Amino acid sequence: MNSNGHYRDLPLRQWIKHALRVVETDGTYAAASPDYVKASMKVAISLAHFMTQEVQNSSGFNLVSRDDRDDRDEMASLVRVRLKQSSSLQECDDNGENAGASANIGNQASLDAEHIDYLDVEKAYIQYHDTTRDSFDVNSLGVEETKQTFYLGLVYYELFSGTELPSELSELNNLASLDGAFVSLPKLSIAKKSIDESFVSNSKRHHGPSLSSGRDIGLCDLAFEYLKMHGVTSPLCLLVFNMVGSIYGDMSGNESYKNISDVLSDLQLIMNNPKFLQDLDTEKLSKSGLSLDELVVPRDKELELIMSCYTRFSQGSSELVVINGESGTGKSWLAHKVAVSIAAAGGVFLAGKFDQMKQAKPFCALASAFDQYCDILLSDKTSNWATCVTDELKSIIGQDARYLFNLIPKLREVLDYNSCDVSPDAGKNSVERLHHLLSQFVKVIARSSNGPLVLFLDDVQWSDEASISVLHRLLRLEHKKLFFICSCRDDEMEDDHIFWKMIEEVSANNITRTVVKLTDLLRLPPRIVRSLSKVVFSKTKGNVLFVLQLLHSLNRDGVLYLDLNRKRWLWDEDKILSMKLPDNVALCLLNGIGKLPSQVQSALHTLSMFGSSSKSKYIKLLEEDLNVKLIEHLHIAVAEGLVNYLDGSFYFSHDRIQKVSYDMVEEHDRSCNHLMYGKCLVQHALATGSDDLLFTSVNQINIGGPSAIEDSSDYFKMAEHNLTAGKRAMLTDFASAFSFFDHGMTFLRKDCWKAHYDFSLELHELAAKTSLVLRKTGALHILSHQILKNAKCLDDKLNIYFTIISSLLYSHKIAGALERCLDILSQLGVAIPSNLSQKIIANEVEQTLSSINDIPEEELLHYRPMCDRRKLMIHHFYVELSVMALFVRPILHPYVAAKMVRLTLSHGISRQSPIGFASFGLVLAELGNMPGARQCLAFSRAFLGRFSVNEYAGQALGAMIELQVLLEPLQAANELRNQGEELAFSSGDIHWACIHRLQYTVNMFWGGTMLSIVEETMVDACRLMNENGYENGLGLLLMVQALVSILSKNPDPTQLERSDTALFANPRMEFNKSETETPDLFTFVSSARSFIVGLAAFRLYREKGDGLWLDRGKVTLEVHRPLAMEGCAWNFEHKLLLLEAEESYCIGNLDNAKEIYSKAIVSARAHKFINDEALACELSAMFYLEIGELELSREHFRLAHAKYVEWQALRKAQELLAYAAENLDDFSV
Repeated sequence: MNSNGHYRDLPLRQWIKHALRVVETDGTYAAASPDYVKASMKVAISLAHFMTQEVQNSSGFNLVSRDDRDDRDEMASLVRVRLKQSSSLQECDDNGENAGASANIGNQASLDAEHIDYLDVEKAYIQYHDTTRDSFDVNSLGVEETKQTFYLGLVYYELFSGTELPSELSELNNLASLDGAFVSLPKLSIAKKSIDESFVSNSKRHHGPSLSSGRDIGLCDLAFEYLKMHGVTSPLCLLVFNMVGSIYGDMSGNESYKNISDVLSDLQLIMNNPKFLQDLDTEKLSKSGLSLDELVVPRDKELELIMSCYTRFSQGSSELVVINGESGTGKSWLAHKVAVSIAAAGGVFLAGKFDQMKQAKPFCALASAFDQYCDILLSDKTSNWATCVTDELKSIIGQDARYLFNLIPKLREVLDYNSCDVSPDAGKNSVERLHHLLSQFVKVIARSSNGPLVLFLDDVQWSDEASISVLHRLLRLEHKKLFFICSCRDDEMEDDHIFWKMIEEVSANNITRTVVKLTDLLRLPPRIVRSLSKVVFSKTKGNVLFVLQLLHSLNRDGVLYLDLNRKRWLWDEDKILSMKLPDNVALCLLNGIGKLPSQVQSALHTLSMFGSSSKSKYIKLLEEDLNVKLIEHLHIAVAEGLVNYLDGSFYFSHDRIQKVSYDMVEEHDRSCNHLMYGKCLVQHALATGSDDLLFTSVNQINIGGPSAIEDSSDYFKMAEHNLTAGKRAMLTDFASAFSFFDHGMTFLRKDCWKAHYDFSLELHELAAKTSLVLRKTGALHILSHQILKNAKCLDDKLNIYFTIISSLLYSHKIAGALERCLDILSQLGVAIPSNLSQKIIANEVEQTLSSINDIPEEELLHYRPMCDRRKLMIHHFYVELSVMALFVRPILHPYVAAKMVRLTLSHGISRQSPIGFASFGLVLAELGNMPGARQCLAFSRAFLGRFSVNEYAGQALGAMIELQVLLEPLQAANELRNQGEELAFSSGDIHWACIHRLQYTVNMFWGGTMLSIVEETMVDACRLMNENGYENGLGLLLMVQALVSILSKNPDPTQLERSDTALFANPRMEFNKSETETPDLFTFVSSARSFIVGLAAFRLYREKGDGLWLDRGKVTLEVHRPLAMEGCAWNFEHKLLLLEAEESYCIGNLDNAKEIYSKAIVSARAHKFINDEALACELSAMFYLEIGELELSREHFRLAHAKYVEWQALRKAQELLAYAAENLDDFSV
């Protein structure tokens, strides 16, 4: 920088000299230093940019004026750059001959590469001097832009090499017929090096004629070689080569530059993409040819976008990334790069791939991913984190993990549960149970793993409903460390695809589409590969896989080859154009595969029959059964890059290769092969009990289909195999099970109901059951019609009747389902009166009690099991009827409960017996028969323990707990709700699991738990219901949550409006005076509601004087008397006392009221119901206020306020305080 701090001009020659001294190194060329290359690239771009602007302005170059001619000899270099200099540099004159400046630069002790930054280009320009100005046409230079490119190429020679033009290249100036354009430049001596004769002949063949007299080598080639000798990378050598070669005009070839704009574009590409500045690894490529890493588009932007999502995820955000695009656009490759980046960041990458030919195999992608995680655990099983994960899996999932073993085989080894097995009939809720267990599994591994988990699911366009359902559930999980990436071919998916429907219900944070750019493939500028691009694109339409295969083919045939000397790819465009290439690369792939030995082709076709991959052990079984070599030939395909072999499985490199291999055989022959492979493998599956092999083999049979069968006896066998596979699939996925059942029916012949009646009935019933769960109403209608038409007797129709009733319930047609259920029971000989009266119900209850007492208690506890199939079905219908009755005909419930008990007493214990006895116990409790209720609870507990697997366990325990809280302390009984939730989830009963959590939370509120804890529990309950899609209970839960909020939020006291504070939230409830207090199902919550109703009725009587309100209150009191006297005093004594105090107040017995109010407060305190203690204090305060005993009123208001604060009902406390202050003088707390 000069003295006044401005930028100054410096001849380029001088800048090069200074820069080289800064970066001078031992043993290598300074011009090859990365720092010098970076700085020289900036200068080169600035020069090209300046010249481009000059041409666009049609002003030619800046010429030295006529007045400056005398100074022209002083301009040793006419290329000048405007530089920002270091303050330590001394001024240089225009000739750059200030030795002090050079010495200063060379002798600075602290000199390093940073000094080049001081020489950063601010502006660059070129001055041309012509000794014969009058004959020099400036505009002609604008027209003959190739000459300008030529001149700039000579300048770049010096700039990139750090040397001046050698004498061998001096004739280039003469060839341009521009004598004087460049003044005489001092020459630097350079060592002569021999040039390989093979290169000489090669360069003559491909790069135009020699222009030097008597020489065998082109001068452009010499420029290329001299630049290489000075360590300049091949891309910059090629740039100068093509700039200097532009002087040859039409003979220069397609690669020579025609204008400086192209030069500038290529320089900017090299600057922005450092890989374009690097030499190719010719030694490696000469052996391997084109490699995937060389050919695949980098996708840096897409990778950066996904990693930004991952960063947000690691900070707590819930993320789902969807990579979508057409086949072959590099989706899986991009995911692989993501995996590498995430692994480097400490994450765990799990991947699974859906397969078009394996859709009948449930959860194939998820199973593969989770099995990978088990592999990781097993490989490091002695570490602390692996032990932690294993222990938590055992703790959370326990023995229920056995239901996951068929899906995640290696989990058995992780948990060391070798003896566990699963019954084929695991209950009506097996799918829900599996979904829950998968969620628990993911929660544990995400919570316990060292780093975040990434789940990548490929080809979700072929996903199954069960997998998407589980994915949806996993996405709803909160507090997870699970990052989701999915890829799909969106062009092969309809708008209503199950995946898009799922996406609509969750928030997909980033959906990115990938593209392919051919310019990146050969690491050459777009200008050079443009012609090749047109040819390749016309054949591949931009598909990455096709591009790779075509370029491999061209490379293999020698048309696309590596120039070892110039370290770049070359191609013979004439030969490519003359080649008869396939119209599409699918044929190209086919031709490539067709060049393989026939045995390899056959092995590829066999592998393709199983989709994108197959376990090698299955191929080995076929090899042995069919007596053909397959494994050996598939490894040849692996060597060819068509197939990969990993972890004991063969994978096609891409599904298009699989498709081509699959299509090599005619359709009918393929069907026959599928059937043949399936028949071979299914025998091994049945012998070994392998579900995976069973599903694989039966899927092969089904793809082959009935048309491939030649032996008529095989039809029934194939149907049998489908029934077996479907029953096993019901443990994991009803969609897959339905597919097997549906295919099984296609193998049945017209006389199947006559020839194979029992088999046909079972197959149709199971198909109907799975169609019900899948909401396939059309299929259910057809199947039920077939069964009812062909069933031989009523007993054979009962299963389908039960399915039809369930279908009506799913459609919320409860009244219709109830009537249908009553009709079926009537057909079974069970007559239920259409007009039930209280007398009939009482008689039924009395007879049931008598029947219970007729059997000794010890005998009943060990009662025989129910074996009569018809009676078992009646019990099923009773359970459904009792639930339906609560919604549309409550009077039926006690009658049906009694019937369930009597059925057990007459025919033995079934899985529904615990529900019957608990329900009947609730009926007895409502009638005030607490001893009888207690006895029913004991029997219900004993019966539930008789069944290790019981799909009704969650419902049974729910009924038992409702009865138990009427008989035992609420706080203890409520803890059993956690056990009930776990038991319900274990049996797959999501509905009852959510009910247990709901009731647990609500009971906490009524039991006086601190409101902050209640609120936290409610948040967890809402999350559980959202995760499991259970919306029925959310309404009640949110209402209670709102009540908690009303009670606990502490508002601005000055903003409080006067409100009646006699009850918790809204004390002025409007009730129908004539309404009898008969809850639909007598439970603790209904009793709490009854309690509040009774208090309100007594208050309304005092306000309005209507005796009907007094009667209403007395009814409530009498309901609570047996609960407190014979049931559980802990839960109900203080409530009864408070109702009695209110009654005494209403009838004017004030002394008695005072005594009982005091007892109610003491009882509530003793039994830990702080909420009811606060309420009792409040009602006492109101009582004393209204009878004029103000001091006692103040005392009780203070007590009530303190208890509400202790309960954390801060808003309620503030309202109470405001009311007391308004009605009592000098009131304070």
